[in-house]
Amino acid sequence: MYYIVLCVTACFLTANISAGASIPLTKVNFPAVSHPSVINQDSTYASRSLRDRETEGEERMINAGVEKLTELIKTGASKVYEWLGREKTAGELLTLYKLENNLDDALVSPKLDDLAKYLTELSTKNPDSKVSLIGTLTAHYGDDALANSLEVLRKNADTNLAKRAQQLHDAQLSAWLDSDKSVLDVFNLLKLRKDKYTALSTGKFNVLEDYLQKVNSAKPTKESLLQVLTTGFGGERKLGKVLVVAKTKAETSEKASALQTALLSKWLEQNMTPKDVLIKLNLGDDLKKALANLNRYTLTRYISMFNNKQDSNKVTSLLGTFTAHYGEDGVAKALVSASTYPKTERIAKELRTEQLNKWMRSEKTVDQVFDILKLRNDGHTALVSRKLEVLEDYINLSNRENSRHATVLGVLTKGFGGENEMEKILLDGMLNFYTKDKAQGWLFPKWLQSDLPPETVWTNLGLNQKLDRVLTHPNLNAVSTYLSMYNKKHPRSNRSLIGMLLTHFENTSVEDILKTAKKDVVNGNVDDVNFAILISSVLQKSPKNQLASQYKNWLFQKWLLGDRLDPMGVRAQVFGIPEHKMTHDNADVYWIVNLYKMFYNRAERKVKN
Repeated sequence: MYYIVLCVTACFLTANISAGASIPLTKVNFPAVSHPSVINQDSTYASRSLRDRETEGEERMINAGVEKLTELIKTGASKVYEWLGREKTAGELLTLYKLENNLDDALVSPKLDDLAKYLTELSTKNPDSKVSLIGTLTAHYGDDALANSLEVLRKNADTNLAKRAQQLHDAQLSAWLDSDKSVLDVFNLLKLRKDKYTALSTGKFNVLEDYLQKVNSAKPTKESLLQVLTTGFGGERKLGKVLVVAKTKAETSEKASALQTALLSKWLEQNMTPKDVLIKLNLGDDLKKALANLNRYTLTRYISMFNNKQDSNKVTSLLGTFTAHYGEDGVAKALVSASTYPKTERIAKELRTEQLNKWMRSEKTVDQVFDILKLRNDGHTALVSRKLEVLEDYINLSNRENSRHATVLGVLTKGFGGENEMEKILLDGMLNFYTKDKAQGWLFPKWLQSDLPPETVWTNLGLNQKLDRVLTHPNLNAVSTYLSMYNKKHPRSNRSLIGMLLTHFENTSVEDILKTAKKDVVNGNVDDVNFAILISSVLQKSPKNQLASQYKNWLFQKWLLGDRLDPMGVRAQVFGIPEHKMTHDNADVYWIVNLYKMFYNRAERKVKN
């Protein structure tokens, strides 16, 4: 059959090559099939008779050769000559032996021995050839896939397959070493970085360790696994995260714990403080983010190892480390915020409790904690600061532990420098949308207790101005609220917002005030609140006032058709009344909201009918 193939080829070449062309004849080096295997096998493969294997191999190779020649003949003599003469690619070799589709199947196939024999014979005939079995498999399937599959066979296959896998494993390591691959090069070849924490449980990781051992045995300069992994995963910070996750998994916990200990021991040898490690792990920019960072666990473990080497008076804690970097006020503020996020809620609450107990153990007074939190520097924004919540928590703890009755307002008043200074803080807070409710909630009860008349409150809240400035002033609504509270305490008073406006602007009529207010709303100089409470105040005093009724209907139509607000929407979006609050301290607001509710219900009934 060999001669037949050669004859066909020769005839084709003779017919197609021009008379002037001279092409040297090349022997067709089809694989021999009768040489001993380079990979020792026993019963499963050796039981086949030599004659059977020769016949099968001869037929397979001749058929493959004929098929390939037939295909190439169609493309011309030059293609035939090229294919016969050149060294075959890995894909072509594996295809000839039908080993190209699945690596796991290829590694357990008897045909792998046939390929090995052919490559051995080829190397014998051509010493310059660099083709090898391990190189062929690697070129087609890749270093990482081959290494992992060989490791599985080494650990799980029967004796013969395990032996084959071990030989190929050794060949792979030797090939890397011969090509001067570093351990880091092999880490990258095995694509361990993309595996993240699961890399520690893969067969590829065992291969990396084997190669590290081989390199260290062959070269004077020794590398450590920790060095390779640190560089391979992108630095100590990223490796730290990988190890934190790996410690939580049963299959990687032991190895990850050992590597983490090695990493932290290295830092201890470098005399790094916990604060140094905090910065190294990139936990020093934002405490809330630091609490959600996986390397928080790395820092916690380091602190434990650090404390084991310190005197009792030098030990620290996670809270102490954060405090040393962020300051007590920064930690307190961040912990309140972090307590509201699911990922950090538990640890944040634990650290908040620890911080309060630490102050209590050191016998800090509530006034000292006010200073620690630097609330005075915040001015009126302290009223809504997260640090104020911390102060409130400590006041409650101190009152409970020491049987005291301190109040938040009392501590703030003392901290800000007395009654007058505190009132200035609260008055500033009245002008801020975010602090207004808190300031009003502390200021008005105090004024009512002192029986401060509405006229004085008018002045205190900065309303001694021109009419157009008063009607757009953010505290006009506050005056209306105080009037409601004052009238409730003094039922015979019956003072109203429109009455105070007419008193302060003697030569101005109700209609003039209403028209000015309407103009401000239309021009966008003020929101609907002041206009609404003004209409409410007029109609409660004069229900038949036509202009007030006209403006009321205009405003209600605006809410219904323009803003598309139902009564609850008006409560929440116009007047900022929380859903859980059924009534409002401001009688003007309460009255206008109820009036709109009736208007809205009538409109709904008309639509349905």
